[in-house]
Order: sequence, then C-alpha cells, then structure tokens
Amino acid sequence: MYYFMYEMDMPGQRAYTHGDNSWILIKQCECKSRRIENVEPIHFYIDGQPCDYYFVNNMVMVSERFYSFLKERNLTGFKFRNADAQRWHESPRWNESRFKIEKKPEDLKYYEMVVTGRCGLLRNMSGIAMPHCKKCGRRLSHTGLCHNGVSFDPEAYDGSDIFAFDNLWNIPIVTEELRDAIIAQGFTNIRFVPLNEKVFDDTVPIHLIQQWLNEGRAEKILIEAWLENGIITPDMIPDKT
Repeated sequence: MYYFMYEMDMPGQRAYTHGDNSWILIKQCECKSRRIENVEPIHFYIDGQPCDYYFVNNMVMVSERFYSFLKERNLTGFKFRNADAQRWHESPRWNESRFKIEKKPEDLKYYEMVVTGRCGLLRNMSGIAMPHCKKCGRRLSHTGLCHNGVSFDPEAYDGSDIFAFDNLWNIPIVTEELRDAIIAQGFTNIRFVPLNEKVFDDTVPIHLIQQWLNEGRAEKILIEAWLENGIITPDMIPDKT
C-alpha cells in the first residue's frame, strides 16, 4: 500500500513563507498554469514548537533530524535545498520553557525536500486519468466529479522510495515500509493517508456551471471535461454565433 505524506496542520504548529523570498519561472503552459521555484535558501517562519515536517506554500520543509534519517537510509526520489527557519516573533503560542533543546528556531537547520520520483498522472481507482490539461498535465478542478481514492499507472512509476504524481508533484508518496519506519522514529507533524482513501471532491452545483457557461468564464479544457464526463450536455453551451 502507498500513502500520501501530509502535515498534521494543527493550530499552533504551523509555518509560513517569508516575504524576502524571490522566485524564478520554471515553465508556463498556454492553459495559464505555471511552475515557479523559490531561490534558495528559502526563508520561512515557524509558529509554535518546531516540528520535523511542514508544508509551506506547496513546499515540503523537513528538520535536520528528518533529513539525516532519509540520507542515512540511502533512499531515492528526492533532493534537498537549503532553507532558513526563523521564529514567528509575534506568536503568543511560542513558549521557550516547552522547548527542551536549548536552541531557538532561527538556530535550527531545515531543508526543503524536493520530490523527484514520479508515478505519472493522477488516476481514479479504475486507472483512468483524472481530467487534466493535455499539454502540461495540470489537474483540473471544478470538474463536477468526486474521486474516492486515487491510483497510478505501475508502468509510469520510476521505483523511487519517495515519489509524487506528475500533476500533484508537491505531495510526497511513500511505501508502507517507509511509513512504518517514519512512525517508529517519532517524527512530529506528519500524517499518512492511503492513496485509496484520499478523496478529491471537485463537484460543482450545476446552476453554477451554467452561470459560468453563460458568462463565458469557463475554460475551454474544462468545458471539454464536463462534456466528456457527462456533467453537461451540448445544449447547455450558449451559442455565441
């Protein structure tokens, strides 16, 4: 079994991006989706007690302890970039007395973990690719569909220990064996969701879809997905001629 590796997202144990970060454009599609990359070191704030694992604006930040664990096991499917963690000074939840190690967040070493392992496009439990841009692969939202569980094409999986979907590249996936090893180490702020239990609910009220169509606000690729999946019928599309 395979698992998404998420953060717990608990109040008082969060992280936020820093205003000093700069970025570069990696690629942009004609569907208007774009991929950017922050210039390292990536600056971010820690709110509350420091944890081993954070999602920060679609980036995965890991503590040095977690970093060392992955490196020592000679795992594959990721690379690291330097990050700079600072204390969220205005947080009333910061409590020095609860922090057992005599260091402050700004003295701790964090890394961005960039997932490089891949398993192709997001697919439903029947193995059918979920609606996406045919050129860049961007997963479409507001498709009117609800997917209870996701899967990947075994032939598209590169065999990495940590990997991600081509069009959900920021959420790491791990094997059951690696999940158990991570849990045994007691790393903080991590939760695991089996791929076959993850719900992608992109349902939209039909009256709202009709409104988008009438106002010309729906993307062409989204209209095609609605038609392909029977969410709308051709007669619902206004005649612009």
